[in-house]
Amino acid sequence: MFIDKSKQRNVLSLQNKIDIIAKHERMGKSYRKLAAEYGVSAPAIFFVLKNKTQIIEDYNRGCPRNRKVRRHR
Repeated sequence: MFIDKSKQRNVLSLQNKIDIIAKHERMGKSYRKLAAEYGVSAPAIFFVLKNKTQIIEDYNRGCPRNRKVRRHR
């Protein structure tokens, strides 16, 4: 069976999100370059940067670095 790669969902881990935030702030990388590097869309990068305070809080709180989906409680 053929799986269309364009339809496949690519989810970023918490560590990847932290790396994206750091590269954007320190190196000034653009949304498009970050999106190409991590294999996601530019809006996905925008969403990560928009929610960076929550992502950094999760990281500092000690959430698993390989977690891909944030669980709401």
